[in-house]
Amino acid sequence: MSTGHAHATLFNQPAGASRSNVVELVFRELRDMWAVEIIRGVERVARRHRVGLMVSEFGLHDTAPTWEDTVSRRPRCVLSVAQLSEAEREQLTAKGIPFVVFDPTTELPDDVPFVGATNWSGGRAATRHLTELGHRRIAMISGPQDVLCCCSRLDGYRSAMRAAGLPVDPELVVYAELTREDGCAAARSLLALPERPTAIFTANDPQALGVYQAARGAGLRIPDDLSVVGFDDLPVVAWVDPPLTTVHQPLTEMAVAATELALYWTRFTRLAAVVSLALAGSITAAPQSAEAASAAITASVSVSVDANRALATIPTTGVGMNVAVYDGNMNHSAVPGLLRDAGIGMIRYPGGSYSDGYHWQTHTVEEGYVAPNTEFDTFMGTARSVGAQPVITANYGSGTPDEAAAWVRYANVTKGYGVKYWEIGNEVYGNGLYGATWELDRHSSKTATTYATNLLQYATAMKAVDPTIKIGAVLTTPGSWPDGITGPGDSMDWNHTVMSIAGSKIDFVIVHHYPIGNSQADLLGKPQAEIPGMATALRSLINQYAGSNVPNVGIAVTEVGANAYKNTSPSGLFAPDEYLTWMENGAFTVDWWNLHNGGTDCSHVTTVEGATDYDDGGILSSGASCEPPLNTPFPPHYGARMITKLGAPGDTLVRAVGSTPLVSAHAVRRANGDVNVMLINKDPANDATVTVAYSGFTPSSATPTVYSYPKNATSIGSATTGSATRQTVPAYSVVVVQLRSAG
Repeated sequence: MSTGHAHATLFNQPAGASRSNVVELVFRELRDMWAVEIIRGVERVARRHRVGLMVSEFGLHDTAPTWEDTVSRRPRCVLSVAQLSEAEREQLTAKGIPFVVFDPTTELPDDVPFVGATNWSGGRAATRHLTELGHRRIAMISGPQDVLCCCSRLDGYRSAMRAAGLPVDPELVVYAELTREDGCAAARSLLALPERPTAIFTANDPQALGVYQAARGAGLRIPDDLSVVGFDDLPVVAWVDPPLTTVHQPLTEMAVAATELALYWTRFTRLAAVVSLALAGSITAAPQSAEAASAAITASVSVSVDANRALATIPTTGVGMNVAVYDGNMNHSAVPGLLRDAGIGMIRYPGGSYSDGYHWQTHTVEEGYVAPNTEFDTFMGTARSVGAQPVITANYGSGTPDEAAAWVRYANVTKGYGVKYWEIGNEVYGNGLYGATWELDRHSSKTATTYATNLLQYATAMKAVDPTIKIGAVLTTPGSWPDGITGPGDSMDWNHTVMSIAGSKIDFVIVHHYPIGNSQADLLGKPQAEIPGMATALRSLINQYAGSNVPNVGIAVTEVGANAYKNTSPSGLFAPDEYLTWMENGAFTVDWWNLHNGGTDCSHVTTVEGATDYDDGGILSSGASCEPPLNTPFPPHYGARMITKLGAPGDTLVRAVGSTPLVSAHAVRRANGDVNVMLINKDPANDATVTVAYSGFTPSSATPTVYSYPKNATSIGSATTGSATRQTVPAYSVVVVQLRSAG
């Protein structure tokens, strides 16, 4: 449970200054799994942005020379855990080094950016959980009285006690260091009271483990004789017997958010912003008896469908997929059937950043690995078997217009494949122009002006071979780094520069969308919150620069994916919402990253909503040692399959609006006049009773066919249930209601 709110001033880097391509993570004390979870989150972002990571430990009483070492190293940014003194902040600011404080233990000035936990809410929720179980004598083992998060958790405990009409007995509140040993000692003193507590809430999980130790020593059984609630939900508590009930603090996700924030700020000069982060948490409860378990709540939701309000036509290329030449299983015999099941109509090759080093004639990648059986012709065999159109990314980074034109000639003249869509480069703006370098670009100039000028040369050479092909230009995603930044050598930002030079000559624009979800709820809200504005900004650029070609310039979202919860139910809900929201807003293809992502690090396995998450971005299992067998579908695959139950290419997406962001709605008017409705319940705990009203369509009174993908399911079910105007959507599930017209 976490939220940070800061009025943050972004830093102006001194002229001529340079910083290393390293994020420095500073601890005052490296302790137990708490630190490991933070490091894991920072490392995840550093890897994605191709920056180094240095971890420093100053000790609880650091000296000035130690901090001077950090400043002299000139890291790109600093993420300081728990504290950052005024003197340290002044040193960093003077050197133009951005910083973020992670989970501060003391009050900070308003202008210091931080990401922290909603400690008060967590403390209140934990205590309320115990009062709802019937406990009246509830103790709290707090942390040191000068540690801000512990004080907030204690205040939350007091608030919940007062709300329940219970007194806060001073002898039931004790203070201890945040360790198992001190938690055990504190618990022994509480359990020795003449009237001992029946429940204990601790400020963190290690203290709770100490309570377990003390309870065993006193001959008490948990939870029969004593209930215990911790705080943090560290991975180590999964091994505790009996299971520990704890407040989930998404440390890894908080670290991801803090690092993204710090790195994002390195791109700006003299830009002020107000940053508000909300990382929702929850009580992770140990199993209880049926009598103690509370009944699930059913929420009431209304949805209105306007069958006359057309948003877009479902394109044949709408639901797309990425493949990569490093994936030796991309052409596995099981793949075509699985992609057909998911309704895949577009497949992108040769794979993300690999494209800017890929030479198709030799089937090699500069500075990369190419797996056997991934050649272009073999890929085309798979694409044709699926019935999908390919989109090919020509090598801009180390290729030439002639090399790209030769590929068009081979594909469409020699082989007759009819490849229609061609991108010029991948994320070319990651070539170092804005400070970050992950994309290969061997051009002497890295500017947007150079890219746009060369893009026109590619387009001319390629269309000379086949005038019917369509050429796409790489843009930055509106609202995401480095959108809005004018790079050295350009007079405008990337998008305005590229479009002003090439806008009238291209056929589509290309963006990628990897929303940063700082919690499950945050991720699931991103499609509705971000996509309409992004699409509007792209269409505005097209209208401004494409001239008479405006109606013919499309929007291609050639990479999308979740930043977390990749193999569990949140991504199963996110995928159809992402695909459909982009299509409703004008995209002609939305391509998931990736078929098999490969390289799964089995040390990052977590549990999400009762299921195992491998942090694998593939839609199918890569078959890593910790994963299910090769080609086992992950939840995003089922999410995409649910779109095939909603509609088919040529059907019309129509307006559908719900009364709460917890339920997303999408609707399709079929060619025969029937209407189908998709309902996505993003509440992990509560079913939703949805009342649906229709405009421009009168449904038959017959009981509809309902397809459902429930939470953690490994198949899609169907039943004849409910009515056209009323459906119950289970928690964390996707349903599609297929309706016949009364006429």
